[in-house]
Amino acid sequence: MIVLVFTSSYPFDAQHEETFLEPEMGYLLSGFEKVILVPKLREGRRLPVPEGVEVDESYARVLETVGRGAVLRKVFSSACFYQDLFATSAIWTKPSALRRLVTHVGRAQLTREWVENWFARTGSNEADCIFYTFWFDAASLGIGLARQRHPRLMVVSRAHGYDIYADRYPVPYLPCRPQGLAHVDGVFGE
Repeated sequence: MIVLVFTSSYPFDAQHEETFLEPEMGYLLSGFEKVILVPKLREGRRLPVPEGVEVDESYARVLETVGRGAVLRKVFSSACFYQDLFATSAIWTKPSALRRLVTHVGRAQLTREWVENWFARTGSNEADCIFYTFWFDAASLGIGLARQRHPRLMVVSRAHGYDIYADRYPVPYLPCRPQGLAHVDGVFGE
């Protein structure tokens, strides 16, 4: 069994996730044949990882290099975008809410494509993989959307603060929350 761990930046130290994720690596290594870290950002110093842990930076490269026009096309062709647009009145009156929705859906669609490409590239069996997101964000939704092509894919997520509490934002709104919850097998909070 393979576990892919989607992080904000770990094993890079920009977000200081190592405090939480380094101790978790031992547990994951004892329970899975293969542990693959998949960071969203490649900022800061790359920290060493325990023996047996792989790092796949291709997801970060996709997020770094995709053009704004390509992302907008993905957003405007996404059912998630329109579901939230018509269900949340704040999006119509608060530009920051609309920007968060566009960013969230764009990243979710890029993640979905990355997951589909990862399966094609690696030849891995979806039933032998668990996709674990350390934050309940666009990556969780995107991985869940990849289930349309990979229905036996398992997705679990952790949730900590900014990804739980809408009132931490000037406009209290968490993009695509119902869709995100519908596409994961479990969300675990702290």
